[in-house]
Amino acid sequence: KIWDLNSFTEIYSRIQISRNEWLSTVPTGYFDGTKDALKMVNYVSGMESLPVGSFFDKYFSPGLIKRVNDGERFNETGQNIEELMDSSPGLTFILADGRRNIATQTDSIYTSATEKVNIGLEIEGDIANLEEVRVYNNGKLVLIESLSNIVTFRGGATNIHYVDLPLNAGENHISGLVINKNKIESNPTDLIIQYDTQATNSDLYILSIGINDYQNPAYKLNYAVNDSRAFTKALAAGGDTLFSEIMTYNIENSRANKLEILATIETIKQQIRPQDVFVFYYAGHGVMSDKSKENEADFFIVTQDILNLYGDPNTLFEKAISAKELMQYSMEIIAEKQLFVLDACHSGGAINQLALRSDGREKALAQLARSTGTFFLTASQNAQYANEVGNLKHGLFTYALLEIIEGQIKDNGDNKLTINEMKTYVEDRVPELSETYQGTPQYPTSYSFGQDFPLVILK
Repeated sequence: KIWDLNSFTEIYSRIQISRNEWLSTVPTGYFDGTKDALKMVNYVSGMESLPVGSFFDKYFSPGLIKRVNDGERFNETGQNIEELMDSSPGLTFILADGRRNIATQTDSIYTSATEKVNIGLEIEGDIANLEEVRVYNNGKLVLIESLSNIVTFRGGATNIHYVDLPLNAGENHISGLVINKNKIESNPTDLIIQYDTQATNSDLYILSIGINDYQNPAYKLNYAVNDSRAFTKALAAGGDTLFSEIMTYNIENSRANKLEILATIETIKQQIRPQDVFVFYYAGHGVMSDKSKENEADFFIVTQDILNLYGDPNTLFEKAISAKELMQYSMEIIAEKQLFVLDACHSGGAINQLALRSDGREKALAQLARSTGTFFLTASQNAQYANEVGNLKHGLFTYALLEIIEGQIKDNGDNKLTINEMKTYVEDRVPELSETYQGTPQYPTSYSFGQDFPLVILK
């Protein structure tokens, strides 16, 4: 614990759980920490306990300790933790065995002879104060149900709603949670279903977007298209012995509008299978919107036809692609293994706005990665055209990715490059590159809430 000796009050606490797992908190409840630490540490009130991660949407604050040391203060929200815990909902899975409904047991493994299973979601709590149910399979988001739109929850004798969930070959670790209107999550409910069928080979789908030439010439970039092409080429070459087929979809410059991107995503949705891998790459501008009467603030990847990053926020919702939309697309793409790479920089003249938006951007992306159960690798955002270097003909972030994907650095001995290994490398390498070429280190942001998996074979 770190204390203010003038006022004898706690400033912040840091818990080091293991070498790689840690959690930091301030007395008002805000926290930052690693993925597993959010599951290991609980808030306790009487006989009730909830993992810290249940308060993620409300209290997660990326870079908490640095921000506190820089003078930022995190004030009370008007609700204490005990009150929020009292309002937390609950969820039970119900399975129909043909004769009766049974509540599932956490330690049991159930079997299925079909590729889909019918599961009942039994909600505990005041439905009027609940917002949505989320269901995950092997860590990846497969279902979101808005509680306000489900008739079964409103008029039935019990709060049970039945859904069909697709299964993958082998063990399916199903988990679910309920979120109330205070953005507090229930304790996760878990279920394992074994689906015995023969696993087939995986294919790789790459959707890569690069934009140099925006309609507004003030937003022009130099190397985004080159980054997009090089990333696709390197990933396809590295994955050619790991995947049966590799499908690439490249969208550049004037074609990089919302309609074209969504049409391509729709094509991929119709073809991709649960055992396949989906990679989304974007090189261009990224921006955090302001809150409006119609919409909450959100992070956007900026399409080619956006004329003003900081004009009417409703234009961003209409023409750009928000983090919330990316979450929906990730859920609808049934591939269990997914990676999103965002090499998104800010435009000239956006530095002052960026200082106010940086935390919102990081939190939006962290929420997105956690909500979808996927990997997000994102470039730094703290300078004008933060990542582009003329000597390299690439952005720094993508250049570092290319180094490791193309095998320019030593591997761990098995020649298989996993997402976590890519994440670790770029987190170390980008600060080195930015200090060398720009004089100050910049730090990429990575969020890994999915299952790690190999993406290329190093040659």
